[in-house]
Amino acid sequence: MKESKKNIINLGDVTMSKKVLVLCATSIATSTAVAARIREFCKEKNIDVEITQGKVGDYMGFGTGTDRDREKYDLVLTTVEIPKDRFRVPILHGHPILSGIGEKELLARIFKILTASQPEL
Repeated sequence: MKESKKNIINLGDVTMSKKVLVLCATSIATSTAVAARIREFCKEKNIDVEITQGKVGDYMGFGTGTDRDREKYDLVLTTVEIPKDRFRVPILHGHPILSGIGEKELLARIFKILTASQPEL
């Protein structure tokens, strides 16, 4: 009798994509540059990442974004100041990626956040 193969799911091997929200004033220039660098960095570090770009107004309760939209991210990178209480995830300023000053330190912090089992706030 031939043995049938069963599909076995090992939850220890499941890779879940990390979700990063990149915000700027208009969701055109600076968020595009920051998102591209984060995408490149995560690829180099073998971090599966899903990046969403947005306008800060859409996620602060006075645009088209909703409260539940703010709850689905692991990290927020912004190029404009936003209230820290608007998200329940770490919020980092993306200017070091744009200027190059402090970029190495910022990328190290992003790596730590995206690879940690519990997010740091």
